[in-house]
Amino acid sequence: MKIIVLLLTLICTQVSAVSLSNNWVNEDAFTKKVTIRCSEEDNECRNFCGRSDACTYIEKPCRNCLGSNLKMTYVFTEIGRAYRNDGISYRWDHIFDLIKAGRFVSLTSKSIYNHVTRFNALSMRRRFSALCEDAGREITPIALFSVDAVGELEEPKYVVCGSEIYGLVHDPLILLNSPLD
Repeated sequence: MKIIVLLLTLICTQVSAVSLSNNWVNEDAFTKKVTIRCSEEDNECRNFCGRSDACTYIEKPCRNCLGSNLKMTYVFTEIGRAYRNDGISYRWDHIFDLIKAGRFVSLTSKSIYNHVTRFNALSMRRRFSALCEDAGREITPIALFSVDAVGELEEPKYVVCGSEIYGLVHDPLILLNSPLD
């Protein structure tokens, strides 16, 4: 009986195979594209992408993310520590709403906004990997922050860990009990 219930649960559970990636198209013009890939079974994602299995959005440049901005320096210094995964799982429609509104910035270890370490440095990859429990080499964690109407960084929103989404929170009190790198 337990096996039958387990099999029915596995059959009835829809597996979402949505993924998100970001790439710099033109670093000189600070143009970045965000790509969403949908599985055949994920109707919500396919509806978001106009019935296609993938869609691409151009991410607007973050206005106060360039240069040696103190807020961005803090974000890249404390990602994986004061900025952390809250363990609460979210549905992809939260990401779709954020992208559709166009008021976000996506950050990875490969960000040109990072002035703390060199581009895609091992130490920065480790900081971002700390955002995802099972971050292996195939997963590139993507931190999503909201931006205001003029494109200035606001608050942490989500972290995308492969096909999973979690809340991204800022907890500066954790720094009181944490050794420095």
